[in-house]
Amino acid sequence: MIYAFDYDKTLDNLMVQELVIKLRKQGNEIWVVTMRSDNEFNNNLMKPILAKLGLSKYSVIFCSDKPKWEYLQGINADVYIDNISDEFEILKNHTNVVPLLWV
Repeated sequence: MIYAFDYDKTLDNLMVQELVIKLRKQGNEIWVVTMRSDNEFNNNLMKPILAKLGLSKYSVIFCSDKPKWEYLQGINADVYIDNISDEFEILKNHTNVVPLLWV
């Protein structure tokens, strides 16, 4: 399966990181889909967590304020986990992804 995670208040959470490690060990594909922009500050901020999870910058999609659903559809994500449900209705209407709320 393909799992996608938001970064802020989701992937930067220790419990979510433990989930990602388990999912990777099971052979699942992991992506980070964030509204952040691809710049040096954001890359440096994410780098330690990505390294801990065995991911690289190439596992990150920087949406830069463009709709996440287009990127999630592009990677054919099965599950998207975020701490904000604002986009979940759009995801349900435009993709086959199952959105899950992390609180």
